[in-house]
Amino acid sequence: MRREPVTTAAEPKASPHYPALDIARGLAIAMMVVYHAAWDADFLGLAPRDFFAGWGWDWFRYAILASFLLLVGAGLVLAHGERFRARRFWRRFVLIAACAGLITLASALAFPRHMIVFGVLHSIALSSLLALPFLRAHWIATGLTGIAIIAAGALSFDAFDTPALGWIGFMATPTASRDFVPLVPWFGVVLLGVALARLRVPAAARFAGRRPGGAAGRLLAFGGRHSLAVYLAHQPLIFLALAGVAALALPNGAATWTGGGGAAVHSAAYGRSFSAACRRSCARGGLSASACAAYCQCMLNHVRRELAAADLDPRTISPQNRARLRALGRQCLAGGGARR
Repeated sequence: MRREPVTTAAEPKASPHYPALDIARGLAIAMMVVYHAAWDADFLGLAPRDFFAGWGWDWFRYAILASFLLLVGAGLVLAHGERFRARRFWRRFVLIAACAGLITLASALAFPRHMIVFGVLHSIALSSLLALPFLRAHWIATGLTGIAIIAAGALSFDAFDTPALGWIGFMATPTASRDFVPLVPWFGVVLLGVALARLRVPAAARFAGRRPGGAAGRLLAFGGRHSLAVYLAHQPLIFLALAGVAALALPNGAATWTGGGGAAVHSAAYGRSFSAACRRSCARGGLSASACAAYCQCMLNHVRRELAAADLDPRTISPQNRARLRALGRQCLAGGGARR
């Protein structure tokens, strides 16, 4: 009688491939490329005034992050839901963690005051590890835990405004990092992905196993299969391409890339970013749109004359510079508008 070979936990069968999951990752990657291209264009002064202002782009970023992290959770279930494939998991974990470290190093060289300490890859690596116990938990318990973690993101404590604790979440002061994805609330999104995939694993597996149709589907699937490589390569390529365009289109130096240095306050992108944030804060104070516009222009003029970007870094701003900003604010309010 012929016997089938025994598959042990140490040597599991290869996990099935899910093309639909690749397409979903590819779509998230495409959204991310659009977001970063828009951010780079605004940073370099190529975008129209107030192009990147308002909550629309923020919510677009949240949608991209949520898509990636939901897929991380669902992918863990589809890959390890029936049997934990240790070799595959640890190989992927080490690769993502190493790439996260590479991004931290590169950002420290390019943006020393805004370096990426705990970005999306850091969050994916640690969340994948923390989610392992939930692969065997009931989907209701996993989903409720995810919702609780997301809800906890509304809490903030001054004690977490340190590099040692900031990656957890709960920061009272926003970080100056170029990419910050703390565990709270984003680990909760990963757990929701785990819960949704465990809700009906056979149906999810059948759907995820469908082959892509058409050129667009195949292109998205290709990007999804190589999502890490695309993630690492796309931003430098986009930025360099747009920087070349800015050098030709803005010969007077309106595009200033200094990585957060003193000259950054004079760039067109900094002016738009400062004004947009100032107007949102001013509007919450009850002033009219015209009064806020005059007030924020006055503040920007003062900042450019008297301060550098390093003086305004939220992580390192001194009590003296905070007091200077408050004094400038009172002066602009008393003056009734912009001063040139």
